Amino acid sequence: MVQDAIVFGFLLVAILAAGLAGRLRGGTIAERFVAKRQLSWLTLGASMAAAQISADTPLLVAGAVYADGLAGNWFWWISAPGVLATLFFFAPLWRRSGVLTDVEIIKLRYGDTGLARAFRIFKAIADGFVVNALVLASNLYAFTLLLQAVFKQQPGFAGIDLATLVSTAFLAVAAIFVGLAGFRGLVRANALEFILAILSAGMLAGFAVSGLPHGLESLKGLTTSHGHASPLNVLPTEGPLSVLILLGLGWWHSAPGHTMLVQRMVASRDEREAGLTVMSFSVFHYLVRPWGWYLVGAAALYYWPHLGQAEQALPTAARALLPSSLFGLIAASVALSFLGCVNSRLNLGAAYLVNDVAKVISPSLSARGARIVEIVATLTLALLVLAIASGHLLSSIRGLYQFLIMMMAGTGFVSIARWYWSGTTIRSEMASYASAIFVAGLTLAFTNIQKLPDFAIMSGVNFLIGGVVTVGVAKLWPQKNLVAVETFYRNVQPQGVGWKSYHTSKSGGLAQTAMRWALSNIALFSAIFLIVNLIAEHFAMAIALAASAIIACLILSRGQKGWMSPTTP
Repeated sequence: MVQDAIVFGFLLVAILAAGLAGRLRGGTIAERFVAKRQLSWLTLGASMAAAQISADTPLLVAGAVYADGLAGNWFWWISAPGVLATLFFFAPLWRRSGVLTDVEIIKLRYGDTGLARAFRIFKAIADGFVVNALVLASNLYAFTLLLQAVFKQQPGFAGIDLATLVSTAFLAVAAIFVGLAGFRGLVRANALEFILAILSAGMLAGFAVSGLPHGLESLKGLTTSHGHASPLNVLPTEGPLSVLILLGLGWWHSAPGHTMLVQRMVASRDEREAGLTVMSFSVFHYLVRPWGWYLVGAAALYYWPHLGQAEQALPTAARALLPSSLFGLIAASVALSFLGCVNSRLNLGAAYLVNDVAKVISPSLSARGARIVEIVATLTLALLVLAIASGHLLSSIRGLYQFLIMMMAGTGFVSIARWYWSGTTIRSEMASYASAIFVAGLTLAFTNIQKLPDFAIMSGVNFLIGGVVTVGVAKLWPQKNLVAVETFYRNVQPQGVGWKSYHTSKSGGLAQTAMRWALSNIALFSAIFLIVNLIAEHFAMAIALAASAIIACLILSRGQKGWMSPTTP
């Protein structure tokens, strides 16, 4: 117990101190929220990967394997084409835009009209506080579950709700840290947190597999908790239709980039590094981080085939399989993963309130006033998160994430159209956002989106309805502020036929960019399924997938000079 506490305390203090050491005191809004656009792409990519882990992600991924096998991860695998589209089609555009947050693009795209200002304020509050608070509350809930498993392992804590007290204390630590460190400090701390998270996940997976009587071979005869198939099954038992729908429509909403990823793209040094930031994040997110959780979720079916909740698979494994001497490392990893995500989201929420609410209402807001707003926003968001988590409003982490993904699918079309169609209007944005919420509400009432077919179909339906609404509203109420459109085109230089009346020369860059995007998808999915087949000990298929990934990467590398950004028109 004492040894665990020493390891835990040392790692926690060391990484947080590293973040604080990297900060710049005071500073402008640009320093507080994008570090004056001076950070390296590798640090930003690792930071984004750490921000996406948090405390609930291991539970989510391992629980998906426990419930539905490896196929249960399609709901987040399917975001990969969208992230790669961000890399090739949108990262350079975001960096050229010069915005501080993704919500600020509303001003650049549609002008500083009253309607645009009102929607910008609404979207900043909705994304920065409502959606952000729900995601953070799920993180706090998952962190509490993990702490409960840890404290049950230790003598003297039974019957005491110490987990809730500790998780609340860490939420307070996160709020204080992000207020002191700013974006520059939290990004550096995140990069170190990511390394520790991967090491601890690999260690837990090693203990889980080493206890199996026949190693990975023991997993082949198991059945998932939903009783559908082997945990090593990659295709859903409902058939390939759900996967095909998701591959066709399930990723478009994530293609333009959003929230924390945009914050890191615009914080990069230039357009090329914005693309490299997304590329490094893709590798860390889809290939480096999840394999340990896959193994723990599958192995848990051997040890505990009848858990009441799939998301308890990982904390149960940590409690039962790890020797007590390693709890300090695991506890520090969990705590720092939690802090990494919470720090990033608190900073983002504050950025929205300062840049897209306070400065819109009061353009002459002083640096001191902005700092006060940042502190108030951070504390308010933390209290809101605590209220949601304490109210026991979250029953399923996976269900919440699937609902949010399905809802945001309704805004996917307009999020792409704003960059590639000059006819998109502020009313299109507003109507698409409203329709996305309305369709998501109906879906929640009449379907079960935790079933992959329902999730796939309704994500596609919401995307298509959003497209119809976007085009219909744009045609009924066309853009009148042409000065704003022309300014956006000059600053961002978008491509495609949607801007043909603005092009001064013929551009063929989009076809080449689309080819690079397709090759990158082949490479990434080949690598994802390479890992899956290695776990399943399907070595012949693994060799074929490795060859596919290598060939795709070699073709991409042939045009490596300038390949990170589309050809400028």
